[in-house]
Amino acid sequence: MNKFYLAFLRHGDYQQRSHTPSAWQPLGLNEAGEQQARVAAQKLQAFAEENGLNIHRSLQASSLLRAWQTLSLIAGQLGGDFVIDSDARLNERSVGSFANLTVSEIETALRQDPRFPPPPDGWKSASDYRLPCPNAESLNQAGQRVADYLQQRCFELYHRTTKPTLWIVCGHGAAFRHAARQMGILKTEDIPLYSMYHAEPLFFEYQPDSGFCLQSGQWKRRDKANLSPLID
Repeated sequence: MNKFYLAFLRHGDYQQRSHTPSAWQPLGLNEAGEQQARVAAQKLQAFAEENGLNIHRSLQASSLLRAWQTLSLIAGQLGGDFVIDSDARLNERSVGSFANLTVSEIETALRQDPRFPPPPDGWKSASDYRLPCPNAESLNQAGQRVADYLQQRCFELYHRTTKPTLWIVCGHGAAFRHAARQMGILKTEDIPLYSMYHAEPLFFEYQPDSGFCLQSGQWKRRDKANLSPLID
């Protein structure tokens, strides 16, 4: 039986616009995020060596700059012949035509639009709420999109690889958490409790018959940290 591991990696800290819930901001890592990525490379390498794993040469990122930059820095630290692939199916939840507006601007726009009711309290982190605009998603919809992609790719890679393998995927905290519920890793009631540390890998063993099992790493407890309710 082949050993196959998946690493969830949230991107490093980035130049996020203040009070803006759109996770599709086209901004890069800040200095702290760059350092976090370099440290992550050491942790990924150590896990691979301790478990006798080859790191898959395809490092998978969302299509957003901060995820690509995180993996680019990691690839530079690891050395070797790595390729960074980007796929929008790993992106964070889309807020559609409200992209890159502040919370206040979004709520003002909805109050001024007679077609829609104002968003409910806590809408930014409500798993089932979808902003009433073109191309918007709920967090659960984004999680399902990410989960479908990861499950399909892990199944394919598991059957293609002949050596024990670690596949590294860099994406976004809220989408990863909601994907984890779809993948049987977290329960529904766990979603509000957890976040992810920037560039801190979570390692899951994958088997086609039993799914994903957390092997190493820790979720960040939201009830023990002063975390913003904003997306991502």
